Formats: sequence, structure tokens, C-alpha cells
Amino acid sequence: MHLLLLIHVGAVKEAPMEEGHAIYISVIEVKQNGPDTGLVSIKVFQDDFADALRNFTGKPIIGENGLECDANEEVINAYFSRYLSLTIDQQILSLELNTCETVGDSYWLDFSCKVPQDWPSIKVKATFFMELFPVQTNIISVTYQEQKKMVKTTKSDPEKIIRFTD
Repeated sequence: MHLLLLIHVGAVKEAPMEEGHAIYISVIEVKQNGPDTGLVSIKVFQDDFADALRNFTGKPIIGENGLECDANEEVINAYFSRYLSLTIDQQILSLELNTCETVGDSYWLDFSCKVPQDWPSIKVKATFFMELFPVQTNIISVTYQEQKKMVKTTKSDPEKIIRFTD
């Protein structure tokens, strides 16, 4: 039993170039690793994540040496706990950072979570980076067993429920 959740977050041409860049993209993949465990991988651009964490904490978190996961695990967990909510069968998933890796100009953040065995529906609310980039749009692709569904969220419509049928 596998669940793959892909969130493609982007804002195109609407953000002024002086804010950094015109395209904002993040990707989330959620997989069920066993009957009650899940893995959530989030890919974010380094500069956007640095801005978001600085805004969240009021101080720079990412320094010249990049993101130090161990030293900032609590802050990263708290940020995504506020701006990313995944609920399966009325159970809110609690994400715990496992690892992070620098890949080019992006970070891959891997989280673990406890998940229910059966997933009749999943509620997704993904508003991260929208506190800084309000024109950002989230495209969410969810694959559960053999079903694939896609939805779009925006700042004015940030939450969607995806239902799966047998």
C-alpha cells in the first residue's frame, strides 16, 4: 500500500522580479512505508526557505554553511507544523524531521510520521511560503493505491479534501 502526494507550489509572472525570482516551486512526496508509518519528503529552494525561516523566527537560520538540520530541527518541525497540515481519516499527521540534504539550489527535507492503515480521504492544507509570497499556488497530486487525484490550492482557497473509493 503506497501513497504518493506531490505538491507543486508555484507562482509565475505575478511576483515582481525584485522579490527574488518569479517562480516559486516546492514539492512534497508522502509514502506509506508500512501499516502505520509514513515518509514525507519536501523539496524547497534554499533562498525561499531561508526567507521563510527568517520570517518565522525573526533571525537568520541558514548561514554561510547552509542549513544545519540537527541544530535547527525544532524550528523546521515547528514551521512545517504551522504551514503544512495532512489529515488522514481525521488523524492529523505529526511530522518529525529525519534528514536534510542540499541538492543544487534546493533542500530535500525528509520527515517521518505515524499514519492510519486505511485512507478513505486525505485533507491537505499547504500554505508554506504563502506568508511571504501570497501569489503562490499549490498543485497537489495524490496517488493512493491505484488512484491518482489532483487539486489546486491558493491563499484564498488553501485546503482541499481528496476522497478515495474502493
